[in-house]
Amino acid sequence: MLGGLGCITQNEVATVGAQANVTVRVINNWQDYRLGDEFEFTAWGAYNLNDCLSLSARVLYESIGETEGFEPRTDGEMDPSANPFAQGGERVYVPFGVNLFFRDGAIGGHRLAVEWYYPVHQDLKGPQLSADKSFVVSWQTVF
Repeated sequence: MLGGLGCITQNEVATVGAQANVTVRVINNWQDYRLGDEFEFTAWGAYNLNDCLSLSARVLYESIGETEGFEPRTDGEMDPSANPFAQGGERVYVPFGVNLFFRDGAIGGHRLAVEWYYPVHQDLKGPQLSADKSFVVSWQTVF
């Protein structure tokens, strides 16, 4: 089951908003295996420097539940990453961004967004890779 809810408000100078998404897994597969539920919440603000350029900052919280069941051909003692009780956890990021909005021309209504993700909190269960700083570039269209 997927669900989400968001809200946004904006004026000529700034935009603020928040969004929550949830994925609840209710059915196990044929091997009685099911990934953990996921929850994500983000709140952001953006300030317009001019008609085309804005700066943004946000907080992103992610929570991933434990996996239910296991693959019988793997051994959680030999391979700790296969242990269903050693999966899941929480992360908090603080992304900062620059957004370039194209108003006119052949690419009018499109936006180039660049974000730098900084992990500020991680509480991971088991032997998982921790997140590091990351860089995301996206091309979006507005309609």
